[in-house]
Amino acid sequence: MADATEVRRRHWADVAAILAGLMLMGLAIWPVPFADTAEAGDRVSVWWIYALAGGLTLAGVFLGQRWRLRQLARGLMFAAVGVLLYGLVTAFRDLGTAAVLTAVVPGVLLLLAAPFFGPMPRAVPGR
Repeated sequence: MADATEVRRRHWADVAAILAGLMLMGLAIWPVPFADTAEAGDRVSVWWIYALAGGLTLAGVFLGQRWRLRQLARGLMFAAVGVLLYGLVTAFRDLGTAAVLTAVVPGVLLLLAAPFFGPMPRAVPGR
């Protein structure tokens, strides 16, 4: 029973990490509404924060599918959280609540998922 719980936990941690990485890459690619005005665009450029954090997260997702690279993958995810924290104290500070939430939500997802992250469980025949 404990093995099934661990597999389920690892599955949901993987899903959370994938969603956070894709969310961050999407925010890097498409313009965000809070930095769409001319004065916000002149003050700060936030796309690189999203791109770096999303790239680190997705690299961690791919590397973490091997048991021997799992610790490296977790380190990349924690580095992505560090990039988001840097963005919070520098670039996002003046952009408002929406900007803060676009850094906090994926950061919290990554912090919750990283300790349980590991290779995706294989499908069990008959289930």
